[in-house]
Amino acid sequence: GLFVDGVYGGRSRQFMLPFFDIEQVEVLRGPQGAAFGVNTSAGAVSITSAKPTKDLMARVSASYEFEFDSYEVGTVVSGPLTDQLQGRIAVQYQDIGGYLHNTVTGDDSPEYENTLMRGSLAWQPTENLSASLKLEHANFDMYGNSYQRILLPEYIDDDKLETAGFGQKDVDKTDATNLTLRADYSIAEGTLTSITGISKYNYDKYINADAMPTNTWLTRFQEDFQQFSQEFRFVSVTGGKFDYLVGGYFQYNEIDPLIATTRTIFPTTAGPFNGTSEVNYQQDDQMYSVFGSLGWNFLDHWRLVGDLRYTDDDKDATQQRQIVSGFLPPNWGAQRLDGSRSDSTLDPGVKLQWLPSEDLMVYASYAEGSKSGTWQGSSRDVTAANWALQGESSENYEVGVKAKLLDGRAFISATIFNTDFKDLQVSRWNGTS
Repeated sequence: GLFVDGVYGGRSRQFMLPFFDIEQVEVLRGPQGAAFGVNTSAGAVSITSAKPTKDLMARVSASYEFEFDSYEVGTVVSGPLTDQLQGRIAVQYQDIGGYLHNTVTGDDSPEYENTLMRGSLAWQPTENLSASLKLEHANFDMYGNSYQRILLPEYIDDDKLETAGFGQKDVDKTDATNLTLRADYSIAEGTLTSITGISKYNYDKYINADAMPTNTWLTRFQEDFQQFSQEFRFVSVTGGKFDYLVGGYFQYNEIDPLIATTRTIFPTTAGPFNGTSEVNYQQDDQMYSVFGSLGWNFLDHWRLVGDLRYTDDDKDATQQRQIVSGFLPPNWGAQRLDGSRSDSTLDPGVKLQWLPSEDLMVYASYAEGSKSGTWQGSSRDVTAANWALQGESSENYEVGVKAKLLDGRAFISATIFNTDFKDLQVSRWNGTS
């Protein structure tokens, strides 16, 4: 699972350029269900964007890559606006040339043109209260594709990738917007944190999937997605015999809609097929969870930590399939599928730590993770029997040691772990369908 400034990004187009102007990246291996929630059955990546500074700073970067004629420019400006308010602006532009040279057309593809704009504010109205607001917008355009057909014997002398099938070139355009609001309020017993996230994107993508110089197969994907999330958590102060964390999380997202349109001219013994088909997929997802963690410093240099999260995930979906025009395979014909499911999961974790010094930790841990069930959204040949995917679960056993050496100038980590998955969800392309 991917988390950017505490906001979950379950779809790859939500955060299009998360590694620009960042403060830190955490990569957590193994199930993270108790700490981060569902959909982290194999681990989590947590990215923290750079924060506004109290001192004025500015940075400009530029790079040029000669082999593929690519360049990138970026700038960051940060500093105080008032005594209690700071701001930061980060902008990056990329123009990336294609790395695949088509020997017939002379084109290089795929080519990318990407823009990211991010603005953030940090506010400290009192000693106990701080807040931050981040708004970013990304525009990503890709032209061309990353393959070239060379083997079909009937086209052995014409190995070009089709560049404009049915009059449409391969193109992939995404617009994504994210808003994050965080507030921290400190009291003697600990810190209360609120994280509010709004995320949305839309994309439009054309694929000449046949890769032949004839008008054979063109697919268009369009999707609109939006998500709202809210988390509250309280973290106690540390240093005593016990410390703890408790919290709650709510998330709602919707795909409204995901449309896959296919234009086909394909001569076969059952055809010839010549027509246009469409698959329209819509999904609503509402999730809430409660979670907690308790740490017990029960002996000198020994610590036991227990984590637990309960999650309820309710989803509704509809897929409508139709032949818009022409004659196409019968299994692409009109069909409506409706689905509704509720997944309830309990993800525990426990860790025993031995800390003989500030520079050494030896540990053993056990954790479970989960991923909710779902449906095959835009697949055109599914039936009621194979449309749904079951939820995924995992459990991990791990022992390891982490040590700092040479006054912190060196770090050593050694781990032995075993992760078992049940009902693992994977994606593959079935070329016979």
